[in-house]
Amino acid sequence: MLRGLRVWIDEAEAAVELTLGLLVMQKLGYSEQTLLENARRQQAVWDFADQPDTTPGIAMHRTLRMEELSDGIDDDEGMCCATPELGMIPSLADAEAVRTVLMAKVAEAAADGMEEPAVEALQDLLLKFQGVFRLIFGRDPPVRVEPLKVHIKPGSVPVKSGLRRYPPTHMAFLEKHIRATCG
Repeated sequence: MLRGLRVWIDEAEAAVELTLGLLVMQKLGYSEQTLLENARRQQAVWDFADQPDTTPGIAMHRTLRMEELSDGIDDDEGMCCATPELGMIPSLADAEAVRTVLMAKVAEAAADGMEEPAVEALQDLLLKFQGVFRLIFGRDPPVRVEPLKVHIKPGSVPVKSGLRRYPPTHMAFLEKHIRATCG
């Protein structure tokens, strides 16, 4: 018997019997790593292509589909979008700043005990691909690639989603995290 367990009942879907979260599984003694290792020992490749379209996560998607689509977004919510600034092209000063950070990381690797041939290989690799590194995200023009073609399964209903919006505190955290990550 499971007591004190919060559940969500979807009476419309009989195929889903019980879906457990990771913490509940761990409390019951299940380990996802052990389950995957046991499955690997039984069979190297598992083909789930013949599974029915309904999976435990479908109930959530069905709930999202049932909501009324709204084109309008309330700008007075006090939320921010993580929208990149596309107006500015990276300058030579930005490239020099990236080079400085990359060379500092190479020096740090050498100080941490990386062997000299590996340090040289790392430096050559970073300098070769220096153009892909950024200290500030979102200032590049869009990448020129062929548009992605999405094939929708027959009978499925597309779901429309607006921009992901974050409270100002989350945006501040993301900016701080990016600054800390980039040096």
